[in-house]
Amino acid sequence: MHGDCGALRLELIGPVRAWRGQRELAIGGPRRHAVLGMLAARDGHPVRRSELVTGVWGTPPPADAMQRLHGHLAGLRQALAPCRPHRAAGQALPASGPGYRLRFGPAGLDPTGLDPTGLDTAQLDQHVAQARHACTAGDLGHAVWLLDAALRLYRDVPLAGLPGPWAAAERHRLAELRFVLLEERTELLLAMGRQHEAIAGLLGLTQAHPQRERFLSQLMVALYRAGRRADALAQFDTARQLRGEPGPGLRRLRLQILTADTALMTVLPPGSGLPGGRRGGLSGLSREAAAADRWRRTAARPHAHQAAR
Repeated sequence: MHGDCGALRLELIGPVRAWRGQRELAIGGPRRHAVLGMLAARDGHPVRRSELVTGVWGTPPPADAMQRLHGHLAGLRQALAPCRPHRAAGQALPASGPGYRLRFGPAGLDPTGLDPTGLDTAQLDQHVAQARHACTAGDLGHAVWLLDAALRLYRDVPLAGLPGPWAAAERHRLAELRFVLLEERTELLLAMGRQHEAIAGLLGLTQAHPQRERFLSQLMVALYRAGRRADALAQFDTARQLRGEPGPGLRRLRLQILTADTALMTVLPPGSGLPGGRRGGLSGLSREAAAADRWRRTAARPHAHQAAR
């Protein structure tokens, strides 16, 4: 019997889960899930053992962290190939120099590895990139559809329950990315004149996330464009009562509404704030999320600096 028993699929945007074909795999405990998530996030590039230890256990790691890591890797090899005979060599998780990598490749060519289309974070990147291109081409409706597809990938808190600094940084990055996608989706709706649809979504978002001032500013603009000037100003007053004095951007927006500034009807280039995916710039994200992404991308090719020497 072939060792793979179907294509390998992984989900990271929520509790980490893995399948071979239609069969969900029993991976093990939270740290073993963290090791798998860290390997999957590197797109098939090797990860040093020391990086895995630091990413999963932090610093300083326990004295037996390397021994535990080897146990988790052995367990993952067995779990990712449930049809392979016991003690047979694992193919999905080969050693690579001083580290390990999760084998990536199209399922038709390498059925033991992970097809990128079977990784939800890769699907997320693809949807965002395609939405950005759709915006450039002026197809705003398709861009909204693509962003909706990206947002549906968020099943729960990303990497839910996983320990370690890598999972914490990646969890923050993916959570922040979700906010950016929601904000950019709203910008697209406003650009298409669909302010009533934008208002319906923003009312819930401003209540659930009062700290996100961009949601409030978008709601105020949408209400103003819908002819509801008094409601737009009321949103500002409510925010001031609940959270204290709003930031300068919201105060300036209030003044624009009071003076019926025609600039409020100007549509900004839609999609300009969409990030460039895991390998691109993250101008739309917070400073903390961008820093987490830089850590993630510089570690993605751990041998690059040595090779350049």
